[in-house]
Amino acid sequence: TVDQKNKNCVFNERGYKDCEKALGVASLFEEPSDASGAWAPFILNAVKAKELFNRDIEYTVLPDNGGVGIIDSFTGRVLDGRRWSDGLHQSIEAREGIEVSEQSKVIAKVTYQSLFRQFTRLSGMTGTAMSDAAELEFTYDLKVTPVPTALPIARRDYPDVAYKTRNAANNALVKEVVAAGGGESDGRPCLVGTTSVMQSEAIVKALAEEGIKAEL
Repeated sequence: TVDQKNKNCVFNERGYKDCEKALGVASLFEEPSDASGAWAPFILNAVKAKELFNRDIEYTVLPDNGGVGIIDSFTGRVLDGRRWSDGLHQSIEAREGIEVSEQSKVIAKVTYQSLFRQFTRLSGMTGTAMSDAAELEFTYDLKVTPVPTALPIARRDYPDVAYKTRNAANNALVKEVVAAGGGESDGRPCLVGTTSVMQSEAIVKALAEEGIKAEL
């Protein structure tokens, strides 16, 4: 069975038997005599790396033998220093044919709530605190106070627009950048957020066709 959302898979009975036959072992869960570890987690991670994780969507290969970098699904940016656990990161490195790094081990865990409670004084400033004011008060006993803007808000909020295809959305995005004077010396700087490296490259290409140079 496959769980696409959580990037997980589980073998059925036939799958385990086929793997055991191919490897020539009695059971994927038995520890071999050399104490190298049971086969089951290695096989599962290999299947996940091959079938569930896509290059330039969930991860990217960093330049100059930098290894595998995890891509944030919300921003499309590489999460510096982040690694998958339980051998999955090494499986993806093996899939890409790069040097396999040592597996990291979790020594200790702590929640953000428990960590922050170690401090006698807490404070902060953010543009999104009001939406979580109740949670901040319940968890940390912190009051949220809105700070009014120095000038009237100049931003205009327009209704959301939905497109049937990704190309249609990209074309509309490029038109907005052109209309704002993006890429021109006297134009407005434009920051475009995407959810994958592939989408970012497609938008950069579309902008280049309009004569606009973008930094990825």
